[in-house]
Amino acid sequence: MHKSSRRGHKNLNFTDEKYISLKTRKRNGKKVSTPLWFILSQKIDEKKSIYAFTSSKSGKVKRIRNFPDAEVMLCDFQGNTKSCWEHCKVELISEKKIVKDVIVCMRYKYRWQMILLEVFATLGSRKKFWTIIKITVN
Repeated sequence: MHKSSRRGHKNLNFTDEKYISLKTRKRNGKKVSTPLWFILSQKIDEKKSIYAFTSSKSGKVKRIRNFPDAEVMLCDFQGNTKSCWEHCKVELISEKKIVKDVIVCMRYKYRWQMILLEVFATLGSRKKFWTIIKITVN
């Protein structure tokens, strides 16, 4: 198990991990956790922010718009805990250049899995709805 610190994600080893769980809040106060692929990239901004992507039509996007305060942790592909939850701020980004940059970095990290996902998303006309989730750990 990874150790967590209130000083931020630098003590968590995001570098070698493939999945994070993002916990967002619904209007009724219930929290929902979702495992996500992610990248860390200084190519996109100077800070070492965490980036993920999702459909702009997803429930998590609606929750993020209503409540940008969330929690993040390392997890496996099923969402099982690998670290402690850390508080974070979440921002949605739909700027085409940033979406493209994040997707390129995702291809590099997840290789054939990302390419396969892109093929099916394109065939199903879902790729045009992709939006970026920028996560900044407090």
